[in-house]
Amino acid sequence: MPVDSEIKAVPSVILFDLGGVLADLRAPADAMRLQMTNAEFWKIWLASDNVKALETGRMTVARFLPAIATELGIGNERDIDRRFRQWDLRLFDGVEALLDRLHPRIKLALLSNTNEIHWEQVISRTKVFDKFSALFLSYLTKRYKPDASTFEFVVRELALSPAEILFLDDSLANVTAARGAGINAFQVQGIEQVQNVLERFGF
Repeated sequence: MPVDSEIKAVPSVILFDLGGVLADLRAPADAMRLQMTNAEFWKIWLASDNVKALETGRMTVARFLPAIATELGIGNERDIDRRFRQWDLRLFDGVEALLDRLHPRIKLALLSNTNEIHWEQVISRTKVFDKFSALFLSYLTKRYKPDASTFEFVVRELALSPAEILFLDDSLANVTAARGAGINAFQVQGIEQVQNVLERFGF
């Protein structure tokens, strides 16, 4: 369930996370046919220094793939490129219509811990992110949630006060860090919960 928060003034920008908010993270262990549960996969993924290095632009895809293959227990490292790309991020149904509706009324921005493979998968199927005023992609900015410096950077780049930013993320840690920076943040998962929060702000 979303983390509740006191409603503040109508924001000047809506700052979205990508995976789990606008895009379906699906079931990665199933998609890659790993011999583990999805919960076991996420435990490895979220704790991996290799993942953070990839998603902050400090490791190339070519170096990352054999490294993550070892962490995931994949014996044939030559197979990891194909397997990894089978974990294919796609926007939730209804996201494009929602963003098209919001765009004329308020600025949109994106703040995502992501990598070039997943980002290219998403934008290969949609032009909706052309409507965004700013795209803060960790592998390009080299800044990673929930680091406090990431939210300070976003506030500076948007040239707004933190209270003017409405941030939607599926991670409690990220929401907590954003609130610590003064941003009005909510924990949401999926398009329905996104819409529920936006309705409370009149969108």
